[in-house]
Amino acid sequence: MNITKEQAIDLFKKTLNNLKDRNSLLEEEFVFGVKITENISVISTALSKSNDESKPEFDYSIKVLFGGFVEYKSIDITKEEYEDLNTLYLKTDTALLLVEKKNIIETCENELSLVLGN
Repeated sequence: MNITKEQAIDLFKKTLNNLKDRNSLLEEEFVFGVKITENISVISTALSKSNDESKPEFDYSIKVLFGGFVEYKSIDITKEEYEDLNTLYLKTDTALLLVEKKNIIETCENELSLVLGN
């Protein structure tokens, strides 16, 4: 099966937009991704191609992984596409974190009320 750059980017974005919690988010240094299913993930990466730290250069790609580590497909993307995907990732992560925080506060306020006997 062949997957195009547009399909991989669309899958990444569509999955992020439909997440209900942060359990499917994947993040490491210069790698942001999302689990599509238990066995399929899509990640965007920026890998250094320069040994000169004063002038860092990167290769940007979007990758489809099987089983969490088997690289099924790697597709070159532009720096702008990489930054766009990562901006969406960070916005999604922040929004989901705020929902989690709100739920924790509500649960703990109820628990505190019971402990205090109110």
